[in-house]
Amino acid sequence: MTQRKRIMILLIPAIVLSGMVIYFAAGNASTPKNQPANDQAGAFIPQSVDTLMWPDATSFNLTDGTFSAKDLESGETIKIATNDSTRFYKIVNEKPAPGDYFDFKEFRFLMESWSGPSWRFTLKGSDQSDGSIMASEIFYTIQ
Repeated sequence: MTQRKRIMILLIPAIVLSGMVIYFAAGNASTPKNQPANDQAGAFIPQSVDTLMWPDATSFNLTDGTFSAKDLESGETIKIATNDSTRFYKIVNEKPAPGDYFDFKEFRFLMESWSGPSWRFTLKGSDQSDGSIMASEIFYTIQ
């Protein structure tokens, strides 16, 4: 085998391996969860959030539509903000039925009267500059 072939045999895997290292390093360089993202000028950039949580039934504030919840992925307590466009619902089969939607007050009542084990609620929304999460959807799935 010539010297040139040996170099090529070693060079090709080295190039492929280097590319894989760069690809994985770039993929892991994204903003960590619950860390606010800022642009180059330092302005806050909202990031989408999709996590599992368990609401604290004693923390509901009907005046401003907020409550606290335990993030089941990180274990941290997070503040959730809602507004009139936030959708609350349950999924019994593949998608929610018309009677499976409720509002913030009904969601609060559901949590205050909850009995049994903690359930996984899915929270979808975006993080805010104050560290809270503005919820666009909150739902749970009955299996």
